[in-house]
Amino acid sequence: MNPFPTLPPRVAQEVLAQLFSALPPPPDDGPNAREDRDAVAVATIAAFRPADVMEAMLAVQVVLCDAFSLDCLREANRHRADIKMVLKCRAQAAALMRRMHRDLRALQARQAARRARTTVPVARPEPLRASGNVVHLPTHRSARTAVPVRRQAGGGATVVSLFGASKEE
Repeated sequence: MNPFPTLPPRVAQEVLAQLFSALPPPPDDGPNAREDRDAVAVATIAAFRPADVMEAMLAVQVVLCDAFSLDCLREANRHRADIKMVLKCRAQAAALMRRMHRDLRALQARQAARRARTTVPVARPEPLRASGNVVHLPTHRSARTAVPVRRQAGGGATVVSLFGASKEE
């Protein structure tokens, strides 16, 4: 699975190589422990759908911070008898979790900005408004236009065109 379909293959390969070399060792020594750990890391990065190198690097940082915070918590459990070590490991895990959340917010903000740049806003039609003898036509907000109308006795109105013609409504 390639979590970076928008990146050049060599760049994606290098980013994954950096990720795999930086991940902490798996918690167990099973025959497929490293492959399973790597597969989870790649699937997590793919879930973020990074579109460029910066988004890919932020996704890698999120995954690494999460992996190392869990590693610190495992170490805290392993050294239960040494309260100083437990406190140090838990403090490090908490710092890594805060960093992970900061990186995740940065990634989400970058992706939101990218989506905002590529999304075309949909214009909502404005309703016709009438006030007195003027019908306000929906136009661009900076160029509102009022069209004069002549009210008729039967309740109808004649729009007086700006170009000399009239239209019955």
